[in-house]
Amino acid sequence: MIYLHKLLPLLVMPIFMCCVLLVYALIRRRRWPIAIAIALLLVTSNQWVASRLLRSVEMHEVRQPASPQTLGTADAIVVLSGMVRNVAGPNNTLVHEWGDAADRFDGGLALWHANVAPRLLFTGARMPWSPGHTTEGDVLRQWALERGVPASAMAVTRVVDNTAQEATAVRSLLEDTRGNSASKQVNGQHTADPTVHHIVLVTSAFHMPRAQALFERAGLQVTPYRVDFRVGVRATNPYDWLPSAQAADNFEMAWRELLARGFYGLQAWLVS
Repeated sequence: MIYLHKLLPLLVMPIFMCCVLLVYALIRRRRWPIAIAIALLLVTSNQWVASRLLRSVEMHEVRQPASPQTLGTADAIVVLSGMVRNVAGPNNTLVHEWGDAADRFDGGLALWHANVAPRLLFTGARMPWSPGHTTEGDVLRQWALERGVPASAMAVTRVVDNTAQEATAVRSLLEDTRGNSASKQVNGQHTADPTVHHIVLVTSAFHMPRAQALFERAGLQVTPYRVDFRVGVRATNPYDWLPSAQAADNFEMAWRELLARGFYGLQAWLVS
C-alpha cells in the first residue's frame, strides 16, 4: 500500500505533467501542449510563487519558544520521523546522517530539557525499500542518549511507514505504558480510559496540520510544536523571478502536502 501512496501523487506532479504534455506534442505534432508545458514549468519553478504556496501550507505560523509557559505541560513529547538518511560507509556498512528536517530532533530535545513533558517518544519509521533493519526511531533514540537523555525517559514505537500509522502506534505505546487496556469513545474517537493522553507533537511546519488532525483522530490531545520552517524571512529579489530547481522542489513539496490533506480529509468524511 505504501508504494501506491507514494506513486499516485507523482502522476499529478508538475514535472510529470510537463513530460506527458511534451510526449503528447511529439506524437500528435501539436504546439499547444508545448506552450502549456512551458507555462506550467515557469510557474511552478518560480521562487515567488513557490514560497507563497509553501508559506500558506505552513499556515503562516511562527516558531514558538520551547517552554512550558508557551506550550503548557503534557504526558509526552512525540517527535515524528523524516530527518535521517542512510549513506554508504566503509566495508558495506550504513552510516546515518541528518536530512532536511533535523530541527524536529533538536526541537524535541529542547522541549524535554525544558520539562514540557517527562517522556520523549520517537516513531519507528522504516520504508520497505530502506536498507538494513534499524528504524529511524532507533537511530534518534541513540543520538538522544549521546546528548544526555536517559533511556528510561524515551521509547520508540513499532515499525511504521506513514503519518497515520505513526499516530496509532503512538497511541498504542502510550496505552501500553499506562498499563490500561480498557478503552472508550470520546467525541467519536478511540482513546485510553480514564483520560485522554496529552502530547506535544513535533514535526515540520508544513506537515503539522495533517499530522495534528491524524493524531487527534487517533484519540490524542495534541499541542503542536512547529519546527523546520521551509520559508525563511527574506526580501524579494530579482532572482526570485527566474526558474529555479529549489523553487520547483518547494512547489512540489507544498503541492504533495495539499494532496495528502485532501486524501485524509476525504477519508475522514467517508467514514464519518
